[in-house]
Amino acid sequence: MRIWLAIAAAAVLSGPAAAADLAGEWRAACGAQAGGTSVVLEYAFTGGTATIDDGTEDGGTFPIAALEKQGKLSLAGGAVKWNGQTFKRCRAPADRSAIKLSKTQLAELATTMPPDRAIFVDARAKAGCKARDYQYLRIDLIGPLGFELGRWNSVHLAERLASGGKAPLAVDQVSNWTIEKAESVPGGYRLTITELIPPNGSRGDTSTITLATSSGGKVSIPEWTRLYLRCPASSLIAD
Repeated sequence: MRIWLAIAAAAVLSGPAAAADLAGEWRAACGAQAGGTSVVLEYAFTGGTATIDDGTEDGGTFPIAALEKQGKLSLAGGAVKWNGQTFKRCRAPADRSAIKLSKTQLAELATTMPPDRAIFVDARAKAGCKARDYQYLRIDLIGPLGFELGRWNSVHLAERLASGGKAPLAVDQVSNWTIEKAESVPGGYRLTITELIPPNGSRGDTSTITLATSSGGKVSIPEWTRLYLRCPASSLIAD
């Protein structure tokens, strides 16, 4: 009986730990030889998801269990295999010690958190979450490779502008920032962010913004004089 309990306890302790050791980016080759498909595994907050980038529209973020069931992903024996090809871990998870938010807080703010994977749509879009032309915030506080804030255009708006059309609202500059620090403050959250300058993502100015939350899933950023609506992915109209 004691032996059985010891074996069971070891399985419970080693299972999640072994899984967490797989978090990070995996590729067939690292460094100068890196290329092709990448598999990014996350366990700490999503319960186990894999983000696949294979250069096709089939990529995306999926539950690890679903990919294993389909026979596409195998994590047996501490190794990662994608469609039968063995991968190497090229990047370990980023240090998240400066992301001082609980899982509940992350669920409210992080746009990469399942199940709803909400984005924050600029409230100036007349149709709100049902708009086709809008700007939005993507706030990645889950990682695991890093933490970023992006202000982007919807696909429909981006195509409209690219074809010379006029935007139905005054658009802000499309931008990306790395999130240096995230913490809760009375009435919301505070992010310390550093702008990433295109085309190579070199580091620009560092600033601090406040995300003030209110009822109805609204978030205002006083520093930008902007109001955003929290819109779960299921509420959006496909572009």
